[in-house]
Amino acid sequence: DKSKNTLYLARDPFGIKPLYYAETPEGLIYASEPQAILATGLLSKELHSEALSDLMHLRYTTSRETIYKGIFRVLPGEMLTVKDGVIVGRSHQEALPKGPPEKIGFEEAIARLDTILRDSLKVHLRSDVPYGLYLSGGVDSSVLLSLMHQEVGSGIRTFTVGFPGTQVHDERAMAANVSKQLGTLHEEISYSEDDF
Repeated sequence: DKSKNTLYLARDPFGIKPLYYAETPEGLIYASEPQAILATGLLSKELHSEALSDLMHLRYTTSRETIYKGIFRVLPGEMLTVKDGVIVGRSHQEALPKGPPEKIGFEEAIARLDTILRDSLKVHLRSDVPYGLYLSGGVDSSVLLSLMHQEVGSGIRTFTVGFPGTQVHDERAMAANVSKQLGTLHEEISYSEDDF
């Protein structure tokens, strides 16, 4: 808001899209990934040991702090108000409505789910780059791919990863079948211990 010299940084309530920031003497820096902030050279690459420990144990960090000292994440549903390069306010929007679940019938539930999935997909398809989807061959990714196909038609790229020589469930055949039915440009990627 140029008239108020105010910046609003907001993250969606479910935290799907990341948003990071750092407060420096030069002002506030923000980006969709910590590496972009580090690339400015305004912060050191010093690690935050507690956040790093969370990452190693849980595969994610649990708070506003990241593995880099001085770089923080905007929390899901959070909005920061920034004036003159300084955070002056925070507000939060819950991801789910308050109160008990609404009682509706099966047909209405299916219709609402269809509307929500299609609306969400349309927002995510606003792009000037080719579309791609990680396809497991399971229900979730297959439904999303089917809706994508209905929305954009051909040219969708799909990717599936297999782990040969391990006990990990291999979904490549199921994914290839779904890809074939919908005519995607499909790529199977094998990932082995040597790759790791």
